Amino acid sequence: MIRALTIRFGLMFLGVVPLVAFLNHVEPAPGLVAAAVILYEFGGVVLIGLYCAAHEDEIPVRQPRDDDR
Repeated sequence: MIRALTIRFGLMFLGVVPLVAFLNHVEPAPGLVAAAVILYEFGGVVLIGLYCAAHEDEIPVRQPRDDDR
């Protein structure tokens, strides 16, 4: 699961760069670039959250500590 999440975070990071470059190139209304980036990141959080919810059984859990040590 860690590998799959790393890939998804990497794709989100690589995807935001062309988005900002395109929006800066077309010079939209003030604040539209920031709004687009915020919506893009929110969408990424939703997709990653849905992935985590669908693969809940793959999330490693902490082992209880041994008090005898």
